[in-house]
Amino acid sequence: MNCPFCKTENPDRAVYCKNCGKPVSGSITCHACGEEVPADGTFCIYCGTPLTVSDTQNCAMSAPKQEAAQEKPSAPWQSILTHIGGGCALFAALCAVIFTFCLGCSVNVSGGGFMELSGIRGMDAYYYFGEIYSDLNATLSGSAPMLYVISLYCGAVFGTLLSAAAFVTVPTLFIVTLVRYILSYSRQKKPVIAMAAKTYFIYLAFALLFFGLQAAQIHASSSANALVNVDYDISVTLNAATIAGIVLGAVGIALSAACNAIGRGAENTQKPRIVQLSVYGTAVVLVCIAVSLLGSCLTELAAEESGNKILLSFGLMKALSLVGNMDLSLGQETSLIETYPAEGMAIIAGAVLGTIFLIALLILAAILLASLVKGIGEGYDGKNKPMKYAIFCTVFVILLTVCTAVLTGNTVSLIGLATDGAEPAFRASFTSAIVAAVLFAAALVLLIVYTALSASKDKKQA
Repeated sequence: MNCPFCKTENPDRAVYCKNCGKPVSGSITCHACGEEVPADGTFCIYCGTPLTVSDTQNCAMSAPKQEAAQEKPSAPWQSILTHIGGGCALFAALCAVIFTFCLGCSVNVSGGGFMELSGIRGMDAYYYFGEIYSDLNATLSGSAPMLYVISLYCGAVFGTLLSAAAFVTVPTLFIVTLVRYILSYSRQKKPVIAMAAKTYFIYLAFALLFFGLQAAQIHASSSANALVNVDYDISVTLNAATIAGIVLGAVGIALSAACNAIGRGAENTQKPRIVQLSVYGTAVVLVCIAVSLLGSCLTELAAEESGNKILLSFGLMKALSLVGNMDLSLGQETSLIETYPAEGMAIIAGAVLGTIFLIALLILAAILLASLVKGIGEGYDGKNKPMKYAIFCTVFVILLTVCTAVLTGNTVSLIGLATDGAEPAFRASFTSAIVAAVLFAAALVLLIVYTALSASKDKKQA
């Protein structure tokens, strides 16, 4: 590496020239304003202060002093808020790891229904470690239609993998969070809120994925002049423990972000910081609404005939289970997938690929939310990570919407073909997926605009 001033050859890792003492980068730090300026200048290009000899020839000695002078000691209240924020973050991570082992769903029933036909029941995460396979062996002890068998095994495999991943991933992230919290009291300061937010939002992602495997809602009613009076509701919800973990963790993360943001003091009153807080806060709200929609019923079938109304809403795996149970209830000699291979394979592909895309999407959304919360608490780092994650989320939610459309459309077609029009004519809908896609796209646009404005400002300052 040659010095740009005296052309003396220096080692590749040299910072200052061994001959003239000037920085080999060609720039120095102004002693007055602290900005980086060309080392061959006479005056600072930002503040106009004359550059002294110590700026150019003794910068190796003066730079550390200048940096130290620029670092203002934190006020006591700021340190207190930082430690409170770290404690709140650790509390959120602790709630996540505790309630991970309480993941489960419950069923609410009002009136009568056809729960056996839809295969609806409440299950916890432990059901997928052994008991479900015993039930499968008992259920499939005789001959069964192929589509019915596929629907059962798909739900079992995805449930087992998700439960195992949750039991391993969330505790591991909590351990890392705990280590960083301990190091935050030593000289090796590590950001606690970033890892704590990842721990909590990954737990949230697994909770929504587990709920999505079992999500179902059936509503049937009849008008006063209908021949048969029908009025019942069946719905699957997360159990109380899982909901408690989500709420407590959200409170901890929100308090941690607020404490860290307030602890930055006067920086929060500057316009760039206000803009960042507004954009990141809005993006957090949009993404949270989107993931709440994705973690529930994505497919919807509605029908109305002779005064009777029925609304069937399912997650992807439960929609496949509904078709499988219909295959079993029809009692045909051949499976529906053999009789109608195009519709049957499309339903399986839509459910399986859609679930894979949903898993990837919610994990990426968890990382995106953690990155946004970190930005709220610690400030903009210039790496544009939230925007990058938002791009991937938008791509995956579009793919998920396509799979959901394929699944719902072919389900309606298969019901009509299998029953020869004896069943009511169902209408397919996948509104939740579309709304989620719009929300992710809106969050992405916000982040792109903010990043572009930040980059433009940095370029002008340079």
